[in-house]
Amino acid sequence: MDPRSTAGRPIASPAGALAELPGAPERFATLLAARQSTAARIAALREKVAHASLPDRTALVLFGSWGRGELTGDSDIDWALVVDDPDLALEDPAVVRAVETIRLLLEDEGAPPGGQQMFGGAFHAWRLVDHIGLAEDDGANLTRRMLLLLESVAVTGPEIHQHVKRRVLERYLSRQSRSHRPPRFLLNDIIRYWRTIAVDFEGKVAQDTRAASGEDKFVMRNAKLRTSRKLLYVSGLLPVLLCHYVQAGDMVDFLDEQFAELATDRLARAFLHLGLAEPGARTLAAYEEWIALLSDSDNRAVLETLTEQTRDADVLFARVRRLGNGLDNGLLALLHETELAPVTRRYVTI
Repeated sequence: MDPRSTAGRPIASPAGALAELPGAPERFATLLAARQSTAARIAALREKVAHASLPDRTALVLFGSWGRGELTGDSDIDWALVVDDPDLALEDPAVVRAVETIRLLLEDEGAPPGGQQMFGGAFHAWRLVDHIGLAEDDGANLTRRMLLLLESVAVTGPEIHQHVKRRVLERYLSRQSRSHRPPRFLLNDIIRYWRTIAVDFEGKVAQDTRAASGEDKFVMRNAKLRTSRKLLYVSGLLPVLLCHYVQAGDMVDFLDEQFAELATDRLARAFLHLGLAEPGARTLAAYEEWIALLSDSDNRAVLETLTEQTRDADVLFARVRRLGNGLDNGLLALLHETELAPVTRRYVTI
């Protein structure tokens, strides 16, 4: 029997897949409520910036929990003005004014982007497409490209946002000529991004140690690696592996449809398609508990005061570790204990 046909049906759109898992909607009340509140906040932002004077061929795009539909009360706001006009310099007065206008309009919407200067300004779309790999594909370019695909939402210029995402996918698949083969170029970049996050985590620990500061960030960063960051990674990995079931000529459309939906829906769809509805529900219930935990400002305050030395004795961090382990177990089962296992071994392991 052809292993590509054992699922027995086309892969459905991820849209709304979380609500199809056993026990929904009660089992995922926090996640579904966060989606609604995030959508309402984005709608309000669209009204807020509707009369802002932004240059043509640009899009105001949000990333992070805004793009995942997982806003909590303490979420920050990672934003960028994506410029899809190679002739419009980022130093152009119109772009500079637009960035300052956006900064003022968003200053009460959450903490500003971090100090690494990946977000909170403008960047060119063409760099995401033309510089994949090699020296000019620095950490900022890689992060912007991956988050554009995996967790972004347009406040303005939705057609620009969609067009840029499509061009990125077309670039990744421009040399993909074989059906039922996960596109390695894209797959390797998603894996590279995940490994970069993990390596940078340790780099930040060393940096904070040298600067004798930032110790309070260690536990929260570690908790997010175990949960949100890992779920985002696998929600990007799975659609690419599911190209095992897709004809070469359909892959861009397939991935475009997958990445148009929320990360938790992409993951839920993979569980449902591969016949693991209840394990999928348990896995995403662990993530639901993480989002509920993070939504409580008291819990967040505890995590932000723990250190590497004090975390192991803390009950709340023990709970985070348990949730991370539950997420791990479900994701590993999906990748290694279903008909996708040979694909995982072939394309991810080596």
